[in-house]
Amino acid sequence: MLATLNGARFLEEQIESLERQTVAHIHVLASDDGSDDDTLALLERARSRWTRGRFEIISGPGMGFARNFRHLIEQAPRDADFYAFCDQDDIWHADKLQRAAEACALGDSTRPFAFGSASALIDAQGRSLGQAPRRRGGPGIRNAVIQNIASGHTMVTNRAGFALLADTAASIGPFPHDHWLYLIIEGTGGRFHLSSEPTVDWRQHQDNAIGARIPPFYRPRRSRFERLRRGKLRGRMVASIALLDAWRDLLTDEAKEVVDQCRVIHTCPNALTRMKVLHRAGLYRTSFTGQIGLWLDFLLNFNVTRSVWGIQPARIPT
Repeated sequence: MLATLNGARFLEEQIESLERQTVAHIHVLASDDGSDDDTLALLERARSRWTRGRFEIISGPGMGFARNFRHLIEQAPRDADFYAFCDQDDIWHADKLQRAAEACALGDSTRPFAFGSASALIDAQGRSLGQAPRRRGGPGIRNAVIQNIASGHTMVTNRAGFALLADTAASIGPFPHDHWLYLIIEGTGGRFHLSSEPTVDWRQHQDNAIGARIPPFYRPRRSRFERLRRGKLRGRMVASIALLDAWRDLLTDEAKEVVDQCRVIHTCPNALTRMKVLHRAGLYRTSFTGQIGLWLDFLLNFNVTRSVWGIQPARIPT
């Protein structure tokens, strides 16, 4: 599922990396969101030479990259074995899909399963910039309500996982599709496998929709404390539990417990009680500094001052 918008500068390299994949059959669904450069011409040329399956080009909704990926989820056929998100400016390692398929095959094919990995970083000229920061904790619902553990461009899910994603994606609004895949799979008893070995070269350049947090491509608009003060971590949890609660009938008992504990943490005015429930809930981020920020957020009881991804604090079930 390839989302494009004025991506001609790097698109050819990405398509070539798809052609180098070691799996035999790849069906490409490309949604172009209104490009006025050579993107569509490049897609047409790729389609004309593609021999490994279908290559379809559709028009995107013209409402930004997040909505374009949701459009791809809505339009993708339900009969594929595996599904992968694809950015227009990255380079996939040749064994990316093979590794993901092998990981997914280790589980029950009727159970939702998703694969994600670390990312190698490259600059606009393809030169190595090292590796994106490694995650130090494993996947789980107690992490998923706080953060997304893998970048969407590394994610692959099986048919059961995609069916779950497609059936629920219309309800998430502007909440990130990749975080929702992680969240709903963990919340419903599926499995998310995280590999520490990169499967994608994540290109860093000034036009990234979302880039790695390295200078000069990442320039935080506010200090870390200011982002905490504005309730960014709390806002992510607010959005996560509101969306999960909308699908409560699908959740495991553990996920329901986590949602209820998060509600107490968010609404309780007593700092000591909040911290006790936070400890009991076992919520965690995958870096030491991230975990410190989580504790500070709930200790100091920062307010969520505005909607986060369109999910208003008032929508938290009570």
